[in-house]
Amino acid sequence: MRSILPSTLKTQRPCHASGGIVDNKKIGLTMVGISVFLAFLLFNLISEANTRSASMNCNPTSQCEKVGTILNASHLSVGLIFSAFSLGIYLLFFNRGDEAVYAALKRLEAEKDKDFREEKFTSLLFALSDAEKLVLLTIKNNEGITQNTLRLKTDLSKAMVSTILKDFAQKGLVKKEEKGKTFAVYLSEAI
Repeated sequence: MRSILPSTLKTQRPCHASGGIVDNKKIGLTMVGISVFLAFLLFNLISEANTRSASMNCNPTSQCEKVGTILNASHLSVGLIFSAFSLGIYLLFFNRGDEAVYAALKRLEAEKDKDFREEKFTSLLFALSDAEKLVLLTIKNNEGITQNTLRLKTDLSKAMVSTILKDFAQKGLVKKEEKGKTFAVYLSEAI
């Protein structure tokens, strides 16, 4: 099955160019700090411009037009600083970052892999006899089942179960592990 994750994400966590992990909380905190500092400076500038405007009784003169231009630019700057502040707050508290995206991709890949394995298993069942299907489904539903218990659950003869398991083991469908005087049977990783 083809993976949906880029090969670099399979082995490492998302990183930026310098090799360190991106920390959105640090970026958000920095943006909030810079925004607060710039807002303080801007509000001082606006306050000074308003004071100057009031002291000149602002009639339509060139000096009053300069003060008006400064006030207009400062109000636009307030909007920009508020935007940067909001982005900083978002990064600081609400953004889950690359880790959440990485986890979602891993979960999606696991679901696809599970679906692929189910389809593969279903396709395999079509090629088997009824007794082989019964044995394989019983092993799937009871991982680590002993050969004797398998015989009892499937109601097949000891020789039939043994023959089917030997055939499955040769085809790489099951693996057997010694468990006392009998064997525990597991589906192989190939299924």
